Amino acid sequence: MRLSIIIPVLNSHEIVRRQILHYTKMDLPDDVEIIFMDDGSEPPITHDGSLKNFKVVPTNDKREWTWAVARNSGAKIAQGVNVLMTDLDYILPKEAIEDARNFIGDKMRFKREFGVLLPDGSFTQDFEVLNQYGLSKERLANRGTKMPPHPNNFVMNKELFWKMGGYVEDRIGNAYPQGEDREFKRRWSKWMDKGLVKDHDYRPVIYMFPNGQFCGDVDYNPFNLFHDLSRKTDQNPAMVRTGQVVSKVVKKTPTLSVIIPARQEEFLERTINDILDKAEIDTEVIAILDGYWPEPPIADRSKVTFIHHTDSIGQRAATNEGARLSQSDYIMKLDAHCIVDQGFDRKLIEPYEDGRLTQDTTTIPRMYNLHAFDWECDKCQKRTYQGPRPESCECGGTEFHREIIWQPRMNRMTESWMFDKDMHFQYWHNYRHRPEFKGDIVDVMSSIGACFLMPRDRFFEIDGLDEKHGSWGQFGVEIACKSWLSGGRHVVNKLTWFCHMFRTQKDFSFPYPISGNDQDRAKKYSRDLWLNNKWEKQKYPVDWLVKKFAPVPTWDGDK
Repeated sequence: MRLSIIIPVLNSHEIVRRQILHYTKMDLPDDVEIIFMDDGSEPPITHDGSLKNFKVVPTNDKREWTWAVARNSGAKIAQGVNVLMTDLDYILPKEAIEDARNFIGDKMRFKREFGVLLPDGSFTQDFEVLNQYGLSKERLANRGTKMPPHPNNFVMNKELFWKMGGYVEDRIGNAYPQGEDREFKRRWSKWMDKGLVKDHDYRPVIYMFPNGQFCGDVDYNPFNLFHDLSRKTDQNPAMVRTGQVVSKVVKKTPTLSVIIPARQEEFLERTINDILDKAEIDTEVIAILDGYWPEPPIADRSKVTFIHHTDSIGQRAATNEGARLSQSDYIMKLDAHCIVDQGFDRKLIEPYEDGRLTQDTTTIPRMYNLHAFDWECDKCQKRTYQGPRPESCECGGTEFHREIIWQPRMNRMTESWMFDKDMHFQYWHNYRHRPEFKGDIVDVMSSIGACFLMPRDRFFEIDGLDEKHGSWGQFGVEIACKSWLSGGRHVVNKLTWFCHMFRTQKDFSFPYPISGNDQDRAKKYSRDLWLNNKWEKQKYPVDWLVKKFAPVPTWDGDK
């Protein structure tokens, strides 16, 4: 197959019928396929099989403005070497399809003109018809059928499309326009600047039905032929061009406090800067300096609050203190040696704001290991992965210095966790293969405790962190049990991530003393609290949680 034409479709049944007539008249080559991705139409789009190499594939997604998901889904099943991405309100002439079929470069874009498919599937640019479909006579007289290009119509090698990562899918639920096409264009431009790809100079012409802003109203829908999703939002620049005013109340931007308990943490400043540099909503950092002052001092920066304690109060008490100080809608606890994803705050909070998650839910992002530094031999420059300082190098050198890497190890990811019958945290890699783990946001039994997010009110509703555990240990188990047993949820959001530096080697461990007896006391307290169902706010016993995720290793005799 040479070419796959991918077109998202929502309702617009009459236009689908006209497009099928249009394609049927072309008698396209056998190595061209047309894929209509039915993006939640009611009733579903159907086809009688009369058009060869044509298929309608449902996305089964009922959310609004999910065309990016539909395009990615179409690209996943496409058989063509090239993919042609466009929308249902565009009309592809046979010449443009042939150009796309024969294209051998990286990317080819299109010129655009106005046109109409009539009920019999025939094409016209007759001015009278264009006027009937919404173009003003003044526009036609002054500018004819010409219109500016748009980045969401293009031909691209399919392998290159996926090498670039396809479309981002994490903006669904945002107000229109969500900007997936602009983001894809920015990535493309960066690749072009680096000389990795090239835009083809030749641009065939395709045609678009008059609609929307070009007809004086961003929601203009000629003869109600297309879907009825509204484009009237404050962030739509076309509203200004058409002189329209948004009537709906603009929703308040959610706020987030990232709480960082820190004790003798050398990478605290890097963690703070990473958070603020990658935040996309109103996010602040509250850092609790638990028994120390950073040396060298951390540079001043807006949206950062420091709380200093001369004597350490412990990680639990520090987290609770940060939550009390916060005035934000949401809080997120994060360890002081972490990296976060670009837009982590938006991606974590959006599901609460658009109703996918209820306010009694705790969210954990995916976790990657953090490659913070290497040890480099001063004599031969050989590097050793982070850990205790090497005593000697194979070259005989004994002097080393640290080279900061500060990057995620993308091949070391975890997203499913549990606790065993002794209430010990465990990684649960096999759970990822269960059918119930499919999806972007899914239930998970427990977590590691290095990072969690929830509404601030919910944190206090479940009594925050129980300081009777002691200062450290059983974080993830406590948060998971409180989330689930109170009647809420505890989920992993696979659409975003954080990375955590692990310090689990001899001479490369915690930067402050941790007593084994203290850890044992935390585990003993945790076992008594949960196995004996002693938390006063729990609605369910721990056995209920085990049954929910059954079979759970060790609980059911499984290893």
